[in-house]
Amino acid sequence: MRLAVFGANGPTGRLLTGQALAAGHRVTAVTRQPHALPPPRRCRGGRRLPERRRRDVPGG
Repeated sequence: MRLAVFGANGPTGRLLTGQALAAGHRVTAVTRQPHALPPPRRCRGGRRLPERRRRDVPGG
C-alpha cells in the first residue's frame, strides 16, 4: 500500500511512519523539515507555492 503521512516528524507521524515501513508499505512523509527524517529517506520537493497559488491554499 502507498501511504502519505502528514506531520511525519511529530511523535504520532514518526510512529505511523515506522509502523507502515515495518509492515512493508511505501510511505511518503510530508514535512516542513525533511532533513530531520530518519533514514531511509529520499527527499523531493522543497518548492514553495507561487504567490498566485498561495491564495488558493487555506492558511497560505
